[in-house]
Amino acid sequence: MEDKAQPSKSVRVETGCGKMYVHLVYKDNQLNWVAADLGKSGQCAKAQIEGLTGMITVALYHGASLLEIIEKLEGIRCPSTAITNGLQVVSCPDAIASVLKKELANQAMEEPSERCD
Repeated sequence: MEDKAQPSKSVRVETGCGKMYVHLVYKDNQLNWVAADLGKSGQCAKAQIEGLTGMITVALYHGASLLEIIEKLEGIRCPSTAITNGLQVVSCPDAIASVLKKELANQAMEEPSERCD
């Protein structure tokens, strides 16, 4: 059986805890796996991010929409914030939400619109 590589991409986001790389993997043109690496932070923060992205992947597998996931993560605050591309990132979950929000917008732009003429 041939193992085919899945389309993927990684997005860098500055957080209050350092650089985060959010990794997105697609299957059948749908986002189906999310992971993240958090630069030089301690092991506890890395473990929290691994757990969070694992749950995002499980939620996607079970049919949760990106919008539902974004709404749960967006705006979660911690004491360490950062500015990325002119936007304030208020936590690591908020950073992941911002990447997912861009993905949702990209998907909406790629889908052909249904028109009633």
